[in-house]
Amino acid sequence: MIKSQIRNGCVILRKLAFLKNAMLLTITSLILRSLGMVFRIYISRMVGEEGMGLYQLISSVYFLMITFAQSGISVSMTKLVTEKLALGDNQKVKSLLKGAVLLSLTIGITVMLVLFFGAPLIANMWIGDARAVLPLRILSVSLPFMAVCSVFSGYFVARRNVVHNCVSQMLEQVTRMAVVFMLATLISNGDITTLLAAVVAGNTVSEFFAMCYSGISFALDKRRAGINGRIAHSSIGPIVKTAAPIAASRYLATALHTAENMLVPTTIARYTGSRESALSQFGALKGMALPILFFPSSFLNALSTLLVPEVTSANAKKQNATTKSIVDRACAVTLTLSIMIGGVFTMFAHQIGLIVYGSSQVGFMISVLAPITPFMYMDTIADGMLKGLNKQTGALKHSSIDSAIRIVLIIALVPFYGIRGFLFVMIVSNILISSLNMHLLFKSAGTSMRWGGWVVKPVLCTVIATIATRLMIPSANSLITVALGAVLWCAIYGITLAVLRFDCVLSFIKKYLIKNK
Repeated sequence: MIKSQIRNGCVILRKLAFLKNAMLLTITSLILRSLGMVFRIYISRMVGEEGMGLYQLISSVYFLMITFAQSGISVSMTKLVTEKLALGDNQKVKSLLKGAVLLSLTIGITVMLVLFFGAPLIANMWIGDARAVLPLRILSVSLPFMAVCSVFSGYFVARRNVVHNCVSQMLEQVTRMAVVFMLATLISNGDITTLLAAVVAGNTVSEFFAMCYSGISFALDKRRAGINGRIAHSSIGPIVKTAAPIAASRYLATALHTAENMLVPTTIARYTGSRESALSQFGALKGMALPILFFPSSFLNALSTLLVPEVTSANAKKQNATTKSIVDRACAVTLTLSIMIGGVFTMFAHQIGLIVYGSSQVGFMISVLAPITPFMYMDTIADGMLKGLNKQTGALKHSSIDSAIRIVLIIALVPFYGIRGFLFVMIVSNILISSLNMHLLFKSAGTSMRWGGWVVKPVLCTVIATIATRLMIPSANSLITVALGAVLWCAIYGITLAVLRFDCVLSFIKKYLIKNK
């Protein structure tokens, strides 16, 4: 009896800790995304749509180098540290951390040198624009900082200590914005190259401060974690073994994604007959429309981050029922929220594009992609849980298939249909990759899709909320009316969903409230 009460108490405490961490990450993510959106709007007005297009191409190369620099070590550390702490092997954590830091620093410096000295070749042959050389070289300096910082990030996720990551991300974003605002004031009349150099300089400085903060945070936390003391040796083998499939997956996926981003402006230019126009359309899509669509995903990103150690721990202990329960609840929450978000964006897409960016083109792109936001969000959640279930190989296979299909479709359609053809490719791709990963997730967790409760009811609520909001607010052309319309839409959606799921509410009352009486 006493053991049962202790066990139940531990479960409750673990759930409370998970909810607290989810709330902290959600609030932090909301703040960061709000700051990031303001920052992105500022940058877009500073460099224009063409500058945003070039910035996105530079970012694509940079993300590829980040993938090489980090090499899957962050996720590997989360998995390994979670397993060791779950099994009570705290001493092994010390050697893992030392090995991870040495490995990350070595890889980070190597990739930095490759990008710094290879910037002219990359700018001219990959990006097709010599203006990218200086920004690429400035960004290269940040890679060792980011590589080391990712090790501590993975450690703190395993420790369920999200405060560190929240503060680190906040410090990073505030530093980036401060540096860019200061430099932009000094060179307000500069060309696109100079302005983009100022933007990426903020990123490099912020990564350095984030690394310093991470090191200090770990020094303060290691005593509480029970891993204090001298580290006799470094353990690199288990890290490489665990990180290798993750790194391979990310190498291939990011390389194909980078190749795709290099290809898109070129194929659009064949349709428009202008490289500048192609960069503007590419920048409007990748630098403006997509960040808007992913802006509300703060809670889902927090959920994805926290689910990795939870699923890993349950999987390591062979707790199949717990794993199945985690997957079911995560999918139910994700689909319910993402269908709601997609509905709001579908209804107010054109107004958002005009109000936020003053661009009808961005509004059109949002309206086309809004209906597939549930697939985008579900793929994010599935990817996190598949890592926890050690199914990276399957995810790599799906990512490779998806990327190959995207590239083929881009070559076949975009030169003849322009940006509309690429939007079609994105729709097909997101539906495909999300479906493949969700099928693998359900199969691995021993569960299945609940079409009625997870899809049909939320979609029906979306239709009802859209019709009702249209009748109550016929036109929304200002920020206030759009905000009021969105709040009203969400309220109607929530009320309708509660009514349709009344059977669940009634079951809860019978099971817990009446029974307890």
